[in-house]
Amino acid sequence: MKRRQNGLHLIELSVGMMVLIPIVLYGIDIACIYFAGSYNSSLCRDACRAAAAGPPTIYCTSNPMLAPNARAKRVIAGRFDPHSIIRVSATPVLTETIRDPKPIAPWGGPVQGEVTVQTEVTVNPPFNLPAIAPVVLLKTESSFPITWVMQPTYRGSDPMKTLPILPGKPREDAPGITDKGSPDAGTSQLK
Repeated sequence: MKRRQNGLHLIELSVGMMVLIPIVLYGIDIACIYFAGSYNSSLCRDACRAAAAGPPTIYCTSNPMLAPNARAKRVIAGRFDPHSIIRVSATPVLTETIRDPKPIAPWGGPVQGEVTVQTEVTVNPPFNLPAIAPVVLLKTESSFPITWVMQPTYRGSDPMKTLPILPGKPREDAPGITDKGSPDAGTSQLK
């Protein structure tokens, strides 16, 4: 009788493992795909943030290494690993939208617009199981506003000294600036 029970336990264990092992393998494959999606989302966000932090393409004609596409590619190249199961495409798709008014020299000013970056990763799940493709392609898109401000190159006289102000009277358009009766009467000074 004891021998039959041991054989029965062995059969139960075998049947249980036939169900449990595929579930574990599917779980590992799905976890790899989920991790790749999270990795791609983080990579896309960082590449887009880097692309939006500098001058737009129309202001980078003299130095293409400062262009948004080059900045995004540098972020991606920093995370590229050719031996990983997650392979990152080295060429992101970048779109710039710049709205008017565009800043011009010598006055400068902020650039109004946004940068959109699309990245893609290829995942090779470790186990070739049915219902899961041997190669999974994931794409992510992210947008950020352009945060670059063109610096003014105007080198004329100080605009604060050219505004006429009555002595001791605060300026209505710029609180905190008054004239304290300095030798340059009629010019503004900070309090």
